[in-house]
Amino acid sequence: EQSEQPENNETSPETPSPENPSPEVTEPATEAPTEAPQVEQVKFKMEDLLSDASGIIPKLGTPDYVGQSPSCLSNGLDDKTYQYSGLEIHCYVDGSTEYIYMITINGGDYETDKGIKIGSSRADVESAYGTGSNSGNMTIYTSGNNEMDIQYSNDSVTSIFFYTPV
Repeated sequence: EQSEQPENNETSPETPSPENPSPEVTEPATEAPTEAPQVEQVKFKMEDLLSDASGIIPKLGTPDYVGQSPSCLSNGLDDKTYQYSGLEIHCYVDGSTEYIYMITINGGDYETDKGIKIGSSRADVESAYGTGSNSGNMTIYTSGNNEMDIQYSNDSVTSIFFYTPV
């Protein structure tokens, strides 16, 4: 069988010739994987309470849910809630700024600034934060008006709750 040749007897661009040398072969550019963008590891601490949420929320990636409602506070500010798998952050909205007043960790790899997360042992917590005030299956740590409550089941952390009254 004969291969088809262009009728005008010119060489096609794919055919090398002195006038049209073979194009230089280069490796295709490596594309970035199409995985979800990596979120920055955020470690939570009592000092995050009453801070501007814009320093934390974008680092956590896209929330599973965002809700906003009128606040029950007498100052008439709105509440805004960001929910992620294993994490919930509550803010009050004042003008265009959101301030964090409550953080609840109950799953995932979220942790405190001292490395405590769900599944950590009571001994790890006490090594990191001291003994705190015990109340049943919970230990309470305070700093000014801010509070961190760590709940246990069989001496294993099941939730971490940061709160400040607004």
